[in-house]
Amino acid sequence: MRRFRAWWRHHRWGKVLVAVVIALALVTDLNIVSHRRGVTESQVAAQLHSLGLLLNEESSLQWKTLAAGNAPVQVAREVGGIRGSERAILARLAVALPGATSLELSRLVDEYHVLLDKQLALLVVDDSAAAAQLEWQETDPKFEQLNARITALSEASLASSRRASTTADYLLICTMALTALMIGALLRRFERAHRAAGAATAELLRQERAALVLANQNAEAIRHQAEHDSLTGLPNRSLFAERVDLALRSGGDPAVMFIDLDDFKRVNDSLGHAAGDALLVEVARRLRGSLRDSDTPARLGGDEFAVLIEDGGVDTAIRLARRIIGALAEPVDAGGTQVRTRGSVGIAVAAPDRDPTDILRQADLAMYAAKNRGKGRFAVFDESMRDLAAPSVPMSA
Repeated sequence: MRRFRAWWRHHRWGKVLVAVVIALALVTDLNIVSHRRGVTESQVAAQLHSLGLLLNEESSLQWKTLAAGNAPVQVAREVGGIRGSERAILARLAVALPGATSLELSRLVDEYHVLLDKQLALLVVDDSAAAAQLEWQETDPKFEQLNARITALSEASLASSRRASTTADYLLICTMALTALMIGALLRRFERAHRAAGAATAELLRQERAALVLANQNAEAIRHQAEHDSLTGLPNRSLFAERVDLALRSGGDPAVMFIDLDDFKRVNDSLGHAAGDALLVEVARRLRGSLRDSDTPARLGGDEFAVLIEDGGVDTAIRLARRIIGALAEPVDAGGTQVRTRGSVGIAVAAPDRDPTDILRQADLAMYAAKNRGKGRFAVFDESMRDLAAPSVPMSA
């Protein structure tokens, strides 16, 4: 017994050190796992939010088929692009969500698509009354059910992310407390052990800061993806609406331009979608180069762009519209083929009693007026243009 006590007295601090280091490693590992789980859940919530936006945007396209003869073709193309994005999101969610939940979400989306296709078919044959009845009786309830499910899943993911972050914070506190206890105990016995423990603690804190920085970077990347067009990098419809609303509330003399590429479908049909995408990227680049630093360009979807001019009013808008039309008229290298395209521009000047949706709709009407005058032109909205048959343009989707 005396030998055991002597052996324990001689080796106990080494055993304590080993036990504490193992505990620190386990707590740190749990901390990192919790942070990664929080990031993953945040990404799932962002994907669900994007899916909801796409479904809303797809629904808003239905009535656009009544606008003009070629509108059904354009709507079908835009719906196809939106559904491709939805399928990509559902594929990513299938990896992160439980199998039953993923299958349920895919089933609800497919059922909603079937109803939208029926409604679109009725609108194509100009049976708007039947389409409206279908929307009221089936499409809207199905969308509410799907939206409620997406919202519930998103809220659950965000709640799980918050729980994971809280757990990670608690684990970090435990790590720091355990480290402090270890240092305090070993300082009384071994100076060298104290220096080693301090170095280990510094490394653990460095790893923790790196994990926090990574989480912040991922959150910023998710926010950027939610507010910008993935192809051109321009602000999307949602971010553009926020900036228009802010400009209206800030006063001044803002104006909005609606830009539509003329004959863009011909490029897609003759050269393929890759060439069409290259053309859209080049159009975005030229659009940026034609504007001032204070102006906001955006891609609304398909070949439709918009610009917020925060000051200068109609005179500045006209000058910039001429510059944009000239820039778009220059040949573009689209997949090794020189393509010439033009853009039609509609201009609407903001007023205190107008909301963002009304301003963009007026710019859209003015753009249709410019197209009717020969394309590659611009037009400023006036009240006589309200009789034009143009689609409604929602500011959020």
